[in-house]
Amino acid sequence: MDTQSWITLSAVIVALFGKVFWDWWKRPKIKFSIKNGEPHVITVVGTPPQLIKYFRIKIENRGKVTARNCHVKLISVTTLDSDVNLIEPDRLKWSSAPTDSRYGIPREKIDIFPSGGWEFCDLFSLDTFKLVDIYFESLGGNRMVPITKEYIITIEITGDNIKPRIAKIRTTLPTMGFWDIGISWA
Repeated sequence: MDTQSWITLSAVIVALFGKVFWDWWKRPKIKFSIKNGEPHVITVVGTPPQLIKYFRIKIENRGKVTARNCHVKLISVTTLDSDVNLIEPDRLKWSSAPTDSRYGIPREKIDIFPSGGWEFCDLFSLDTFKLVDIYFESLGGNRMVPITKEYIITIEITGDNIKPRIAKIRTTLPTMGFWDIGISWA
């Protein structure tokens, strides 16, 4: 092939696939992170002497464009020895989402800004007034499981311009008391 043919072929390839390549290059790139310390795990004071411990997942956009209308769905909660789902699927609450003034509930979809923008999503909480259950921070409420077992939590993030991403998180049993529960990747 001569130089003219290569130039023509290259121009045709760029014309056909250039937009696809740039859309792929500039897409949101979602990364999850968890750990057993602040700011992923926070303790807040409720009505004294109540303490509430929130376990949160950090969702970061390392891409070049804003991830639009993102929401996190709690897909399943299973024990280590069974794949029976213990709760109904539901959307989880964003930690910083403002409340919709018309309905008094947290907004369930948010944008995550590019180049390292991030948001926290509440996974579950422990409450000193109810020392027997793990409470999932879902919009539907009343999603709980006993603290006496280890669980695999499956979540999914979706949005207008991102492919769905799934993460699996494992809880650990408390060894020294109620507050000693932890999380890790499953």
